[in-house]
Amino acid sequence: MLPPIGVFWDIENCQIPRGKSAVAVAQTIRNKFFDGYREAEFVVVCDVRKENCQVIQELNDAQVNLIHVGATSKNAADEKLRHSMRRFADIHGFPAAIVLVSGDINFAPDLCDLRHRKKIHIILVHNEMCSESLILCANEHYVFSSLVETLPHRNNKVGTFEH
Repeated sequence: MLPPIGVFWDIENCQIPRGKSAVAVAQTIRNKFFDGYREAEFVVVCDVRKENCQVIQELNDAQVNLIHVGATSKNAADEKLRHSMRRFADIHGFPAAIVLVSGDINFAPDLCDLRHRKKIHIILVHNEMCSESLILCANEHYVFSSLVETLPHRNNKVGTFEH
């Protein structure tokens, strides 16, 4: 039995690039990080009323858990992600892995704790302006834009892409 992996995506911090498909981005994350693991969780947190309708539909098509958090307080989405990551670590423990897609420094204490106390393998996918303090909390780190830059552009016809 393969160890579990969970993806926790702060989509407001690492947004789907204009013209790219959310399905393709989710599949890229799965292809890059899931080798040797089984998918146990794939969570995207956002205010669905503020997100592009096509992106929301594509995330649903990608079979991810889309959690709506109203943008009433500044860090509401971050709090939901932190809670979800801690719950994942409590349920699965070592030798599980977590992929956090965010560059928000507010995640540093949680990642550090999960990595060193819970022995969870931490993979950080971050934006280009990420703090070194957050990067040092991870076992591995990658720049989000580098992962998605080679994805084809979305064609407005359903199910087709152009290069």
